[in-house]
Amino acid sequence: MHRFILPIILSLLFISSAHAGIDEAINNMTKPIAVLIGQIVFFKIPIFGAQLPVVVLWLVAGAVFFTFYMGFVNLRGFKHAIQLVRGDYADPNSAGEVSHFQALATAKDAGISPETFIKVINSSTGRNNTTEVKLEKFVLPETFNSGFALQLMAKDVNIARELIGAAGFTTPVT
Repeated sequence: MHRFILPIILSLLFISSAHAGIDEAINNMTKPIAVLIGQIVFFKIPIFGAQLPVVVLWLVAGAVFFTFYMGFVNLRGFKHAIQLVRGDYADPNSAGEVSHFQALATAKDAGISPETFIKVINSSTGRNNTTEVKLEKFVLPETFNSGFALQLMAKDVNIARELIGAAGFTTPVT
């Protein structure tokens, strides 16, 4: 049975794609299935005078189930999650996270001034050592001199290269 499915699908694709593009052929083949799934998932059920889609009820049921199953971890761990997001556990001496720099680059590409972006982040729960110290002192003036010496980086790269070689692998790092 399975060996016949692929040839049938391919023949339907090629027959219908003779008159239209491949994207239209795929859309035409999958449209009835997508419509059916959409009708099932977004079917509305009246509950207490409100029309709620099945998908919303399914998500609520899942949330309630996992809340009980995992011992209310979503409520017990909420404070800790906020502390993590705020960067309360960030080490002031660490190099920081790449995500802050990616966010800064994305904001800059979107036309937001880096100074404004950092002020907004530092006035919200995203504030941490990287956004308060490193971005303003080392990234905005483009000095990037946070104290990590180039010689230390070269030493670390050489150690990694030696470990890779000792493990029997080759690497283009020189």
